Amino acid sequence: PIRNHQGIPVAILGISVDSAQVTDDLNHFLVELLSIGIAATLIVAAITWVLASNFSRRLSRLEGALNRIMTGQLDISLAVDGRDEVAALAARINQVADSIHSEREKLLLDTIESLVAALEAKDPYTFGHSSQVSSLTVAMSHQLNVKEADIFQFRIAALLHDIGKIGVPDQILNKPGFLDIDERKSIEQHPVIGAKILAGIPALSQVTEIVRHHHARWDGNGYPEPLAGNEIPLGAR
Repeated sequence: PIRNHQGIPVAILGISVDSAQVTDDLNHFLVELLSIGIAATLIVAAITWVLASNFSRRLSRLEGALNRIMTGQLDISLAVDGRDEVAALAARINQVADSIHSEREKLLLDTIESLVAALEAKDPYTFGHSSQVSSLTVAMSHQLNVKEADIFQFRIAALLHDIGKIGVPDQILNKPGFLDIDERKSIEQHPVIGAKILAGIPALSQVTEIVRHHHARWDGNGYPEPLAGNEIPLGAR
């Protein structure tokens, strides 16, 4: 109703509605609403799947790293991506691996140094020689920008380079005068003997070739084999 200033109805306003059009509009709205709902559900499902897959992969990497630590493989460097609990755990695993690796390296070096000291006690003339060679090797390796992992191997090889002398008779090793031909041949076998000793120790197998060829010469006139130039392993050079 339309009222005048006194509040008395003076007219009726009517609205004509096309019920079919309203129904069509309502149906169209419902279809659009359903489409949007389905699309949103699919998007959420896709995002959830991606996140879940990524989380699963990260957990798998952590599990793999832990398994490697348990088997003694400590060359681990997990990617620390994000700030969530998984990232924090990955960082912690890296720290644990580094710590164990450092402790194992120290124990290995301490054991080797004790072994070398016992060996050099046989030959007072060269006592302390292996430690000096090791120090010089490490210093030169740093100057040559050798990788830290290789420097560690070079250091071990330098400490053990004369370990094969344990198989050389004392009367030859400590002979005060010149060596005859047969004695010279005997003592020139110490790199081969040393390499054979180390080859049977898994933790030291990587240094066998360095020990074997530490008497090689750049001109090829060294022993036990005539390697020359770049044929000689870098650690032996």
